[in-house]
Amino acid sequence: MHVIYPTIQKRIFFTLLILLVLLLSITFTFRPPKMGFLAVSKVYIEPTGYEDPNTKEWVGSYWIVTATSFTNEEFLFYKFDKEEASKPYVDNKIGDKTLIPNATVKVKVSIGTPYWQIRIKRVSYMVYPET
Repeated sequence: MHVIYPTIQKRIFFTLLILLVLLLSITFTFRPPKMGFLAVSKVYIEPTGYEDPNTKEWVGSYWIVTATSFTNEEFLFYKFDKEEASKPYVDNKIGDKTLIPNATVKVKVSIGTPYWQIRIKRVSYMVYPET
């Protein structure tokens, strides 16, 4: 009985074809999450804490981040660190003390399904002073 073996070129061709099919199937089935950024308008500290006399660190306060986003992406990110604390929209003073964060805080917001969605209509109004 005579056995016919495929040539090297055919083996390479079929191997590459199988790899291409696998690559295409992985590419179209894996969808990376959509990401957006928060538009931070103000960061400040709640002035409820105190300076620890032993460590000289400020304790008992919270950083408050006010941010908006005009997106319905799946994840939104914000990173707060020493560099971010020096931005003009950050109020990091309590009395005569300037607080600088020692750690980096990363905020990840997972967007959920809205309770309802409505279309916005464009409407014109005429505004005039009362005479």
